[in-house]
Amino acid sequence: MAARLLDIVPMHFSAFVVTTAPRHLASVRRDLDAMPGLEVRHWHEASGRLIVVHEGETLASQEEALRRIQAHRRVLAAGLHYHYLDPAIESDRPGTAGSDRARKGTP
Repeated sequence: MAARLLDIVPMHFSAFVVTTAPRHLASVRRDLDAMPGLEVRHWHEASGRLIVVHEGETLASQEEALRRIQAHRRVLAAGLHYHYLDPAIESDRPGTAGSDRARKGTP
């Protein structure tokens, strides 16, 4: 059964830059990839840096993901590099500025 438009939740897409000691890169990469909602998309072995993406329904889930990354014992630093809230989903909700009802002027 297809989801009703009102059941669709806006999605938050985030990218974190994570730094670890190069010698720990493989284990950190494996651990972060195993965490729910996280995916290691790129890494640079010589610098010990990783790009980790997160997809979640709330801003709080993004903040929690960053806290989980920062709490890893082998992570030296982690920070939010990019955040995107999918406006296509949000703007299609009835009553928002981008919705069909708002464009047509119907209640």
